[in-house]
Amino acid sequence: MHQVFSNFIGSLLALVLSVIAAFFGIMNILFTDIFGLDQRIESYFYVFFLYGLFALILVVLWPRKHGAWMWWLCAPGAAVGLLMSLLEPQQVIVTLGAVSFAILGAWAGAALAMILRRKSIKQRSP
Repeated sequence: MHQVFSNFIGSLLALVLSVIAAFFGIMNILFTDIFGLDQRIESYFYVFFLYGLFALILVVLWPRKHGAWMWWLCAPGAAVGLLMSLLEPQQVIVTLGAVSFAILGAWAGAALAMILRRKSIKQRSP
């Protein structure tokens, strides 16, 4: 029963974090006027950091689903990007960049959490 409740809470938190990341990350890139390459790169790294941080939090709290959290986080942002690409085809490259940085950030956050977890387990074992 405890495991089912824990998985439910993890899934609910992942859903909330993914909507926050999609709104403040992907949609921010797509609907903000960005003038210049430096601002575009800065916005991509913002998305990378945001998704990486959220994946790190989820994997630290629920390490057994480390691969699933990445996709849970990226699905709403990818859906927004897909819909935006259908509505405004000229934004396809910007959208693909934003979704790619989201996926890479989530993967990096999950990988960092697993590395930190392995190090803590090694330190605790005699």
